[in-house]
Amino acid sequence: MRWLLARLISDDDRRAIEADLAELYEMRRREIGDAAAAKWMRAQRRQAIWHVIREQFGSVNPRSTMPYIGRDIRYSLRSLVRVPTLALTIILTVGVGLGATAAMATVVRAVIINPLPYADANKLFWIYTDAKPFRFRFSVVDYRALERDHPTFSGIAAYLWK
Repeated sequence: MRWLLARLISDDDRRAIEADLAELYEMRRREIGDAAAAKWMRAQRRQAIWHVIREQFGSVNPRSTMPYIGRDIRYSLRSLVRVPTLALTIILTVGVGLGATAAMATVVRAVIINPLPYADANKLFWIYTDAKPFRFRFSVVDYRALERDHPTFSGIAAYLWK
């Protein structure tokens, strides 16, 4: 907290505040003991910092700003009604942005985060023919032969990609 005081007030003022607090601390320490005086000192430093902040920046009461939020929203809506093209552009841009974000989050969740809906998904294989010059699709006969001749596979499935 001392660094905040050092940034907000001059060195002379800070030294005067620290000297006053040190003198009051010694008086308190003699009257109420070390632990209670240390607690009092921390509270006094916090109060001094808030006092300096209020002097520098003025006090902002959150209750006093709440009534203006409704006024600001009404003003924004009136401004958007005056320029319908801009309003439509803003609404579409925000809508497309939110839609794209939701779609990407869904894709990431389905592809990366959630596991595949198969038991032992890390043991899945993709079998295809891609060796030149023998590029061809598996036929039903090839599929049945693969299923029959390789009993080590617990299951075989096929799909057609067009």
